Amino acid sequence: MKFLLIPAFILLLFSCTLTPKKQVAVVFSELNTNTEASFRGLHVVDENTVWASGSGGTVFVSNDSGNSWKDVSIQGTEGNDFRSIHAWDDKKAIVFGVAGPEFAYKTIDGGNTWNVVYSDTTSGLFFNSLKFADEKNGLAVSDPVNGKFFVLRTEDAGNTWTVVENLPSVIDGEANFAA
Repeated sequence: MKFLLIPAFILLLFSCTLTPKKQVAVVFSELNTNTEASFRGLHVVDENTVWASGSGGTVFVSNDSGNSWKDVSIQGTEGNDFRSIHAWDDKKAIVFGVAGPEFAYKTIDGGNTWNVVYSDTTSGLFFNSLKFADEKNGLAVSDPVNGKFFVLRTEDAGNTWTVVENLPSVIDGEANFAA
């Protein structure tokens, strides 16, 4: 049996052809957003729709590949820094900030209105990261609180959040990268 595998392997090896490497050109362009905000969050939905979030409660959306930007910042959140953003399309997006008690906001109308979807008064919360596995299931991660990472979970597209329990303790000095 192994004698049949050797010729089969050799035949397979020589039947594979290498395709020539394609040249890839990367072009960087400066995009003017007319703001002094420091952007930390970025979500590219498709070739046209891009969402960005950052300091001073700033949220921007572009529907033309970044050629122009609409300021859809959340009023009253100037003291927050939105380090993470997730968008489903040009209408629905969610941001998580580092300052509370209102940490997460969601829009379903392209940023015209925002609703608080997560609020918490726990001392030390500082949300660094937000990630969705699919349309409904996502996680938001804060720096450690009381010796453990503070992790939230949603199963309804970010409308409600629950704390993930029974996480292991962090190693002294362990933290998350902010963004």
